[in-house]
Amino acid sequence: MLEALTAERARELAGATRARERRLNNAFVQELVAEVRRLVRKARRRGINVLMLVDPINSESLRGTKLQGTLLRARRSLRNLAVYEGALFRLACASGKHCPRCGCWGREVGHTKRSRIYECPRCHVKWDRDKGALYNLAYAYFARMIREECDDYTAMAARVLKSMREWLEKHQNSLTR
Repeated sequence: MLEALTAERARELAGATRARERRLNNAFVQELVAEVRRLVRKARRRGINVLMLVDPINSESLRGTKLQGTLLRARRSLRNLAVYEGALFRLACASGKHCPRCGCWGREVGHTKRSRIYECPRCHVKWDRDKGALYNLAYAYFARMIREECDDYTAMAARVLKSMREWLEKHQNSLTR
């Protein structure tokens, strides 16, 4: 038999839903930080310096939402983790809609279960939007280092950018897998 939905029962259900959402969001942040901590520690044991690049949250589209709060909490936790583990933490902006090869705006040509596939109208490279965003994020960070002439790091940044361009030329399809 169905139970009648009263105002009190609706408030009770809404409260339970909000509590479940908070638990899920907190679990997401905890799992993210635990996985990043594992990766950072593994790299540090091997003598590898770690750089965490985080794309800032678009505050306009998420302003006031619970998702914004969750993502800001995750970012704060990652920043704290970086300080504690001896990693660099930097913010950098990038878009997955720009072609990783030439920078032209891509057009959406398909979907996978988890992401959208884009193609460049100029150079015809195809890429997964999320993987393209990661590539563009790293590229933007090192390009900014060169523009700002970060003394000791300028030569290293130039080598990284050259290596990234060479890798992409050899593995053009790797951003779609």
